[in-house]
Amino acid sequence: MPPLPDLSQFEWLVLGEPCSVNGLTTDELWSQIQEYQTQAPAHWPKTSQTKAMLDSALAKLGALGLVRSLSLEGAPLWLRTTEGDLTYNWKKQLDWPDPGPEPRAGETGHKKSAEPCDHFRPFRPAPGYCWCGWFRSEHAPDAQQPKGVNP
Repeated sequence: MPPLPDLSQFEWLVLGEPCSVNGLTTDELWSQIQEYQTQAPAHWPKTSQTKAMLDSALAKLGALGLVRSLSLEGAPLWLRTTEGDLTYNWKKQLDWPDPGPEPRAGETGHKKSAEPCDHFRPFRPAPGYCWCGWFRSEHAPDAQQPKGVNP
């Protein structure tokens, strides 16, 4: 797994919003971020973000290949790329006390591989799922128990 990019807390927040499946317009992203700030627990740091900072964050994330935009009736629709999914999910995995094994090439945790892999590796953000995108019980019986990892 390559090292995580040097992103600010706000840039990580922006990366976490547009999933690779449905995406969000810039206005929807801005609304989500404002809602997040109002609903965040009191002990979380409050930051004063501006829409210009959102545009800058999206430009940086796009330059890093972590998000892409599609034109939707003149307004961009932002989606995380496969690399963006992997990067964001690996960051979430590293937040666990025992992050477990790294994903294999081509895995993001969200996208199912053609077949379950040969060894269940817990994808922490989605309990019961493997980095290959398959549920634990969908793996062969001898591949279901993770080795050296607390499930």
